[in-house]
Amino acid sequence: MDDKKILLFSNDFTDFPIGPFPYDPEHSAMGEYHYYPVKGYTGQWYDPITDSNYRGPSWIVTEEDGKKFMEQMRVLTPGKHISCPTLVAGDKDWEDYTVSVRMRPLYTKEPAGLLFRYQTSLMHYAFMLCDQKACLYLVEKEKRELLGEANFDFNCDTFYELKVDVKGHLMKCYVDNKLLIEAVNDRYSYGSIAIAAYMPTQFTDVKVCCDSDEYQNYIRKKQVKEKRVADKRLKYPQPKLVKIIDLKDFGAGRQIRFGHLTGTDEWFFVMAQHQKRVYKDRYAVINCLTAVSIETGEVLWQIGEPSRLKDNAYLTADLPFQVYDIDGDGADEVIMSRNFKLMILDGKTGKVKKAFRRRLMKTRQISFAALNLKNMPSTG
Repeated sequence: MDDKKILLFSNDFTDFPIGPFPYDPEHSAMGEYHYYPVKGYTGQWYDPITDSNYRGPSWIVTEEDGKKFMEQMRVLTPGKHISCPTLVAGDKDWEDYTVSVRMRPLYTKEPAGLLFRYQTSLMHYAFMLCDQKACLYLVEKEKRELLGEANFDFNCDTFYELKVDVKGHLMKCYVDNKLLIEAVNDRYSYGSIAIAAYMPTQFTDVKVCCDSDEYQNYIRKKQVKEKRVADKRLKYPQPKLVKIIDLKDFGAGRQIRFGHLTGTDEWFFVMAQHQKRVYKDRYAVINCLTAVSIETGEVLWQIGEPSRLKDNAYLTADLPFQVYDIDGDGADEVIMSRNFKLMILDGKTGKVKKAFRRRLMKTRQISFAALNLKNMPSTG
């Protein structure tokens, strides 16, 4: 990089321990429902790609002769470009900058390289080496438009420096300081950066810089944006801690409903824990249901046995219970499904008022008969 430029970002991965880049070993949808950070050091990077059909890390930190590399280690089916393993860093407010990386592709027939003006994993520009060519793409959802290409002879044994200089709508792409592609496109005017590869590739020495005028423009726009957000926040009520309720051993993640269980103005919440059956989250059942006063924090009633197991708190689906005044008596009931029964519970006591049992058919499949609440048999 030019010494006169201001360095925005630099990483040679020496701050990472040898081993896998942190990932969700279940490759699950847990992050859609909970704040579920992966365990371990991620530095200034994050992995935006989740593949439920893959087990193991996509990225590992490795070393040779004291030099560390971030290596994309997944072997994908050639030609099937569904989701490209990607690591993202930087600020989405960056506009004009120069980004570079040293890269060694361990397979030359599939794309590997730099993403810039990165919005999402499906919206960015990509400068990649692939099949003896250097290629510049505009990626927008499922569309991948080739903006420019140049012949470039490369192999699996050599590290190459890929560099992109982007200013306004003009993009210049270099390999080992040789200009190979120059293109103009106005789809994205700002964005962060990323490294990406469909097949195993080693990356190191990632740098992003800009000149002084670009840096001052970036700082100015960032300050204006922060002030705009702060001013908007002042127009709305500010959060204030009112109460802390100890969930003891019946706590759960997001499985909560609210209502007037006693027929008064007092608010209660009902929280459900679950147990997993058969496979992952697909057949989770309610293990414990607890009604709690929001005003006092006292438990109104509880059915089932609570658990302190973490696995009984986190779930990527809704559990079958709801709070509603289904009989119109002015007090909310709790409607739930448990142990092959659909039940209406008295909101005041948790006792079963009515229940409907699912019947097993000859095919041994569960059949849901038409439900008539008025004719529902009472328990006992």
